[in-house]
Amino acid sequence: MRVETIINLYREIEQMQTEPLRFGIKYRLHKLEKELKGIFELADKKRIELLEKYAVLPENSNTYEFESEKDREQFRIEYDEVLNEDFEIDEKFSVEDFENANGQYKEIFNLII
Repeated sequence: MRVETIINLYREIEQMQTEPLRFGIKYRLHKLEKELKGIFELADKKRIELLEKYAVLPENSNTYEFESEKDREQFRIEYDEVLNEDFEIDEKFSVEDFENANGQYKEIFNLII
């Protein structure tokens, strides 16, 4: 599963913790969330490193700015490589596991067998 998908799945699982799911399913989701959080944090760390390499953070600001289009493009290329990395996610669920879920979820479907 690509890092970009994992980031979205991580956010979905955070939301799913409020759904009326069985305890066993919530436990498995929590375990998976911890696994995905590690990947999410690695990708975010790499994003910050790339921003520090290709952009500047003005004083009294929390938004990085690129000094040139070339720097912006190089950041995008390298960050896309990070987002396209593949990780194996072994956890699988059934449709029945989420029969009481009311939210709109997309990425969790990748884990349903």
